[in-house]
Amino acid sequence: MSYFVCIGLSKSDVDLSKNHDELIFREATNSPIGQRLSANGKYIPFFVLSDGSSEEILGKGRKRKSRVAQFHHLLNELQERRSYFNLLVHIFRGDVTTEEVEVKSKTKISIAKIVHAFPEIDLDVLYSVIPAEKAATDTANRDTPIPF
Repeated sequence: MSYFVCIGLSKSDVDLSKNHDELIFREATNSPIGQRLSANGKYIPFFVLSDGSSEEILGKGRKRKSRVAQFHHLLNELQERRSYFNLLVHIFRGDVTTEEVEVKSKTKISIAKIVHAFPEIDLDVLYSVIPAEKAATDTANRDTPIPF
């Protein structure tokens, strides 16, 4: 069993996947989890890894290394760009390229709340992350479930 963070980035934000030395981005387009994050091609999904899984990114690494700060740096860059993206954390029990991922719920949330909560976010919840200023003006949709 291994934890994996998967993020769906817009095409304009894909360059961020190349700017983080301690985080490894592996495209996940053809995997079931990647298909959940792509929003019908709107986002390009990536596994965000360190040493083969995302455990260190979530502060759960066996080596007691933590990459939470590096992931926060990525989230802050997305916040500065006023980006939209999807985020999902899942524990894989099998092959990441074939294991089906059941999404428990979908939630629209402001990036400020994700930055504050990460890494303590719920497993198997698809977070549709929106810029903070959009969330402030869109009170009707803030932190509300998205219908399947």
